[in-house]
Amino acid sequence: VSFFYDKKSFKEKTTKQEYLVDGEMSGEYWLANEELKLPPSDGKTYILVGEEIGSSWVMYLDRFSGLMSVYGNEATHLAISAKEMKKPYKKIDISTFQKIKSKVQ
Repeated sequence: VSFFYDKKSFKEKTTKQEYLVDGEMSGEYWLANEELKLPPSDGKTYILVGEEIGSSWVMYLDRFSGLMSVYGNEATHLAISAKEMKKPYKKIDISTFQKIKSKVQ
């Protein structure tokens, strides 16, 4: 497994068992929020990150290179949709989420 954090961005290569949906993702973090505030259309790549990402985000998955969340499993609507769209979906622990959240805010 290789990780590196660079302020607000992330790049990783990892093994399948760490992913709900296998794949590789990179980009700047974008925190999932209740208001469904979306990232700007500025040509940058974003990763949707949340403690829990609701199914209302499914319609916007095409705007992200991948997803990271603390809660969720392979049977959720979000994970099934991510798999269908070939978007990586990684589970993270709460401390990793808190670190990401503090960098983005």
